[in-house]
Amino acid sequence: MKKRLLSLLLTASVSVTALLGLSSCGKEEEMPEEPKEHTHTYSEKYIFNSNHHWYPATCEHTEEIKGREEHTIQDGACTKCGYVVPLPEETLFTVTVKDGTGEPLEGMLVEFFKGDESKLMKFTGTGGTLTATLPTDEYTFSIRSASGEPIHYDESLAVLTPSAPDVTVTVFTEALDKVDLMVEGGGAVSVFGLAVTEGQYYASFSNEEMTYYVFTAQRSGIFEVTFDSTAAVEVGYYGIPAYVRLTDQTLPEDRIKLGSILIDVAPSNLAIADERPATPYVIGVKGRQLSGTGVLKITRVGDHETTLEDLPWHTYGMDVNPTLYAPEGELALTDVDLTDPAVKLVFSEADGFYHYMTEDGPTVYMKIDLATEYLDPISAMCGPQHFGAPLYDEDGKLIRKETYHEMTLRYIAASEISGGGIGVYPLDDHLITMIKNLGNAWGWYDLRAESPTQIFADQWENIVPENAWMFALCYGTVEA
Repeated sequence: MKKRLLSLLLTASVSVTALLGLSSCGKEEEMPEEPKEHTHTYSEKYIFNSNHHWYPATCEHTEEIKGREEHTIQDGACTKCGYVVPLPEETLFTVTVKDGTGEPLEGMLVEFFKGDESKLMKFTGTGGTLTATLPTDEYTFSIRSASGEPIHYDESLAVLTPSAPDVTVTVFTEALDKVDLMVEGGGAVSVFGLAVTEGQYYASFSNEEMTYYVFTAQRSGIFEVTFDSTAAVEVGYYGIPAYVRLTDQTLPEDRIKLGSILIDVAPSNLAIADERPATPYVIGVKGRQLSGTGVLKITRVGDHETTLEDLPWHTYGMDVNPTLYAPEGELALTDVDLTDPAVKLVFSEADGFYHYMTEDGPTVYMKIDLATEYLDPISAMCGPQHFGAPLYDEDGKLIRKETYHEMTLRYIAASEISGGGIGVYPLDDHLITMIKNLGNAWGWYDLRAESPTQIFADQWENIVPENAWMFALCYGTVEA
């Protein structure tokens, strides 16, 4: 009986467990929810410190930021976030004063103002610069010459601010020294010009009459003369102080607003102490329609291109000093035939002179104080001017200018009839050098039909070109 009851209880327990198991398998198992992704939100307005700015988070994650970067400071404030750099109690201001050519000006008196109240006066030092420490603020300043000389500058530039504490100002002097000018056809008209040199000047102009400036250079070169003004201004070269042309010399339209001319100053135009004054140049300035003020600028823009006239003369050196030539006995002379291609001159070591056709032939002479059948005497051709010529190398490059004036005068003195000579002198190398170089330089021996420089008039057609330089030569022997 007990065993049967136990068996029934076990069977019931298994049945209940099975039913519970079937009940559990018929129901879906619930899964846990995944967390949602969070997106930070940020303010559209920067916040900042003394070095950076950024956008702060507006969500619960307040430690998050976006767009952090350094300030971009301009005029004392950040251009992005509005951060303003704190101003110091004092600021170091710097003022530099230069002239119109850019050269620093020392000893210029600078006075600082706050409104109308003067705050400080100080002179510029080395480099035309001064520094001043003042309470941080905005200031204006004035500039004066210590000598009291009138100066001009753009006053709108004479402003100092904490964000722009360094300022450079260009000052211009005013041409005041007058130079009297003579007027072509002006009769008793009195005209003057204002003396100027290389540099820049504050200047006024009129549209009714010409304002003249007399430019004197201190160095050679090409100078550009311009007049800088908001008005149309004509600039022209009008002569030298002793001769001023009053004719209208208008420049092309495209060069009127900043009227401009070029002046070429050669070394020969410069002053030499106790010898010659500098060449002055008269510049005329006139407003086309208006009167006004501006800046006259005279700037060296290039080197003077050397010409033959600029070069000095080099005196031809001689190794002999010709003495009076007066042979004993009669000298029978025959002019060299320039039409004979067989003419030949031969140098003799024995006497140092040239001989006709052979070394022991008749001596060749130059007619210095006598005329030949071709030309007047050398003494007449020499005259008071430089008896010289430019010399060139084989490539046509100018070597120097050589004067034979002194040498020729010596030969004239040794041959002239009035001094006891017979008008001729035996031909040597010095005389050949002189007569060949002169004739070649000045075109005397150019026997072309169109030549304007040859010296033989109607006789040139039959002359042998190689003989042309012998126009003043003759030969002969002394008859006892």
